[in-house]
Amino acid sequence: MTKSLVKDIKSLPDGSMAVLGSFPDIVVFSSSNNVIWYHSAGNNDYSSNDKSHFRINGTGSYIGFTPTNEPAYSFDVSQGKLLEEKSLYPAPVNVNAGTTILDLENDDRSINGKKILFSGRYESFNTTDISNNGKQIVFGTGWNLYLADNNAEMKWQTPVPCAVWARQY
Repeated sequence: MTKSLVKDIKSLPDGSMAVLGSFPDIVVFSSSNNVIWYHSAGNNDYSSNDKSHFRINGTGSYIGFTPTNEPAYSFDVSQGKLLEEKSLYPAPVNVNAGTTILDLENDDRSINGKKILFSGRYESFNTTDISNNGKQIVFGTGWNLYLADNNAEMKWQTPVPCAVWARQY
């Protein structure tokens, strides 16, 4: 568990201990501190300035992604199938169908010249994408995922467990 932070420890009836790590991994130690069992789950790295690795169809039922230094994957939500193939859907954009997103990296961020006012204090916008018809825009930040219309009005927001890092600049 050298790459991991300890997230939880449970004592077991036989005197051994199970330790859950953040890598994610799990190990069971005997009472004499010998490893009885260890398993490490794969961990994907999505921290990239290239946002072309994340692709989604118009209904959200088909998602394509590529972990850093790994093969591309596609997930068909409706069928619950993970495929090792690159998605053919278009990558995110910040100009589309008459809608333009400007200055995400500073406080003058805007949609079609209208200042974006719905973000939290000190919240950084990391990525954006515009729908095919230009009427809806999704934003990823360090704390939230937002949907706005092309008049810079927020439609909904939801917290995210970690920062959304794909960037367009």
